[in-house]
Amino acid sequence: MDTYQATNKTIHQTALPPVVFSEEYGNIKDATYTYSIKEWRNVAYMNWNNGTADQNTPVGNKTHGDTISFMRKEIIIDSSKKLSNEVVNEGRSELNKRPHVESFTAEIINNTNTMSTYGVDWNLGDVVTVQAKLLGNTILSIDAQITEVEEIYDGAEYSINATFGEGKLSLLQLIKNAINQK
Repeated sequence: MDTYQATNKTIHQTALPPVVFSEEYGNIKDATYTYSIKEWRNVAYMNWNNGTADQNTPVGNKTHGDTISFMRKEIIIDSSKKLSNEVVNEGRSELNKRPHVESFTAEIINNTNTMSTYGVDWNLGDVVTVQAKLLGNTILSIDAQITEVEEIYDGAEYSINATFGEGKLSLLQLIKNAINQK
């Protein structure tokens, strides 16, 4: 199976010219930052039967910190597996399907004074740096992969919208996660 290796064009590397999207640089507008834990879970209670008795096995994912107190979001899953290690792997796989979702969406402005021309300086799949002002003068800067590009032709006008970072997991990503768990 062929896999795609993203090109690192962040400000933290030195091999390639960096690509930085920021309203301060005049190459994006209408930037929106999304951080959601709506679907995220970090504890799965796996209900299963080993052939003789019903079992309940908790499975945790400490990727985003401890699984205690207010940092705990639970899900209950009925499993048809018969072996403990298979149940635990299924639980981890289910938790990996429910990640934190963090992304920027912005309209890209093709500005020849900055290195932000689509198809020349960056492409879909590249990892770039995105900066946005939050409340006050706080600047949020993340290195994120360009996961979606929408080209819009409206009469004589052309615009590009891009999503930087993680969106919902696609079917292919879910399959890859399941393969990696085995």
